Parts: sequence; C-alpha cells; structure tokens
Amino acid sequence: MICKNKWGFLYSTLILTSILFNSTTINAASSYVVDHGGDAGVGTLRDALDSDATVIVIDPSVASIAIESTLVYEGFNPLMIIGSGQTVYGDLEDPLDTLLEVTNGADLSISNLNFTVDTDTDYSADFQGGGKGIFVKVPDDREGTVNLALTHVSVSNVGLHGVHVLDCDVIACGAGGGGAGDGSPASINVSLVNVTVDNVGNGGFDSDGVRVDDRGEGDIIFNAVDSTFINVGADGVELDEGDAGDVIVNVRNSVFENNGAYCFGVDVDEPADPTCVEDDEGELVLDLDDGFDIDEAGEGSISGQITNSLVNDNFDEGLDIDEEDAGDIHLDLGKIMASNNGDEGIKASEEGEGDVTLKLSKVTTMDNDDDGIQLEQEGAGDINVKVNATTSLYNKKVGLKVSQDGTGDGSLKVRGSDIDSIKSDVEEI
Repeated sequence: MICKNKWGFLYSTLILTSILFNSTTINAASSYVVDHGGDAGVGTLRDALDSDATVIVIDPSVASIAIESTLVYEGFNPLMIIGSGQTVYGDLEDPLDTLLEVTNGADLSISNLNFTVDTDTDYSADFQGGGKGIFVKVPDDREGTVNLALTHVSVSNVGLHGVHVLDCDVIACGAGGGGAGDGSPASINVSLVNVTVDNVGNGGFDSDGVRVDDRGEGDIIFNAVDSTFINVGADGVELDEGDAGDVIVNVRNSVFENNGAYCFGVDVDEPADPTCVEDDEGELVLDLDDGFDIDEAGEGSISGQITNSLVNDNFDEGLDIDEEDAGDIHLDLGKIMASNNGDEGIKASEEGEGDVTLKLSKVTTMDNDDDGIQLEQEGAGDINVKVNATTSLYNKKVGLKVSQDGTGDGSLKVRGSDIDSIKSDVEEI
C-alpha cells in the first residue's frame, strides 16, 4: 500500500505495521515474551519462532541473543518481532548459515533489533563465505502481497545479502531480462524506517545490502526513509523485477555510499572469483556495483520519487535505473547528491517501448568517473526531461547527457542550473 500524503513514507510504514499488529494480536494466546538470550530452550527467540506465536516481544531484561544456527519461521500467518535494541549475534556453527529465515512468504515486521555475525572475519573475493542476514523466501503459489517492514533495524557483517526477499524458484535469479527462474503472482512490499545495512555482501559475487527478486506478475513496492546502505560488496540496494510487474519507489533521507567493491582489485587475467570478470565489447573488465540499482524487465514500469538522499563513492553508478521492455520510467529526483562514483552519478535507461519522464530538482553530481547525469531512450518512446536548480560539474565526461536513440521524440528543459556541459539529442525548450 502506498499512502500519498504529507506524512509520506513513515505514514505508509505505520499503516502496514498497524495492519500486521492488529491481525496478529486479536488472540492474546498468539503472543510470546522472550526472556532468555540463549540459542534454544524455553523463553528463547528460537522457541518463540517454533511456537504458534505471531507476536514475539523480547523483554528488555534480555541484553542480547546468541544463536548457533539459523532462526527459522515456517508459519504462514503474519509475524511481528518487537525488540528494544537487542542484538542477535550469529555465533554460527556453519558460517554459511543465514541469521533469520522466513520460509513460506509470511508477512514479517521487525522493530528495534540488530542482526550481526560474531566474527572478526573480513570477507573478500580472496576469502569468500558467510550467509545472509534476513531472508524471506516466497513460495511459487503465494498470492496477494508479501509485506516486509523493518523499523529501527540494523544488519551488519554477514558475507552475503543483508536483507533478501526471493520470489524466484532459483537462488541465483540474475538481474532484469538476463535473469532466470519463475515466481509467484504475489507483489512484494518492503518498507524500511531508520534501517542500517553496513559491511555486508563482501563474501560472494553480486551480494547486495537489500535485494528483492521478483519473477511473475507482481510488483515491487519499495519505501525507505532515514535509512543507510554502506560498505556493501555489491549494490547497496537492488530491486530486480524480471517479469510483468511495476517497480514503485519512495525513498527519502537515505544514504547509499561506498558500495560495489567486492570485485575491486581482482586480477582480470587470474581472478580469485571468475564471476567478477565480464567481456565488455572484447575487453575484460571487472563487474563492479552501484549505490542503488533498479532493474525492470517485462511489461512493467518504474515510477516514484527519490529525495533528500546521498549517493556517493560507489564503485559503479551511484543511481542506476534500467527498464528493458515495454514500460515507462516516471521518476522525480530531488535534493540528491551523487559524487565521486566510479561510473555515472545518475543513469536512467529505457531500452524498450516506453516513455522516459524525469524531473530533476536541486540535484548535484560532481567528480563522477563518467557522465554526471546520463538519461537514455533506446527504443520506441519519447524522452522528456525537466531540470531545475541542478549542479553538475567536474565529471569526467558530460555534465548532462540526454540520448534519444530510438524512434520517439523528446524534450529537455533546463532552468536555474549550473551544468558545465550538456549533450542532448532532443530539443531544448
């Protein structure tokens, strides 16, 4: 659900949390108070997840929770876990274990809880390993909407994805039209409020801070406010809609910095991880990753807004938006700083039969290692761009590039901006 009013993301997240809470507290017997920080036994979080409880409250007397293997919720009813700042430490017997797994696509709400691995291991392409933080697996027959709401939650130090929602019948779905697998008809709604994902994804190729894989007819709805995604091996956030369905984003006051370095420094001739190397028009190059990556393939659009956010120091694009098939891109970008990224600061590309409509206001792109802002329409469709009060300076290539390589028309309107170079295939108005 997206509630478009003056309260923005926070309102939509509170509505979602309220729905989950009300639906799971009708029967007082469905609640469980965790009063023991051990791995297993009466009063522990594991025992609560194995019970019929759908509301789990961690008593403030519990300082931390140490687990030796994956915590698993196999239920179908919505689950709410309410902490008061505790940390779930994975002192895992198998370092490949995930910390928390939801196996049947149940709605999940977590508040005031931290997840980390109790280890000093520095994962890299030379020392691969680790598991995921929070993993929600969506079964093939799931319908409706799968809701994941995290509020005041942190995930750190795991080797693979920090948070992963997988609606795909293969583990490695890939991205966009190049991906594989089938999924359920369900949509996926992720709402993050004051969430931090830090130092994850450095133990395996293409392991993201937050990753949503959706195959099938459903949408991806992604809300984030006051959240931070930093030091991730692959993308800080990747939304991968590989079939019919839209991607709808609403992001505010968030940080995407220093992501995408897993393959950095790998020898292209003798790589520690061969998946790091790709062929770019006959040249072997490293596959680095982005701050915030949106991939939509199939008959669906990308829409929404990203505002008041930092997208800096990522090893590939800062903000990377790709729509590969029939479908439009409609985005408002406001008060974004995208600087010192390894490729474009902001890139949006439409490869199919769809229009591109973008509004950029008070955006700053500086010192990026390609174009500051690159906007493309490569298929049948128009591209219309409005730029206001925007600064794009000292980038390696062009400050603002607008390309119409397809059969459509387009326009570019720039007002009150400081852009050191503009290259456009469409009429400036």
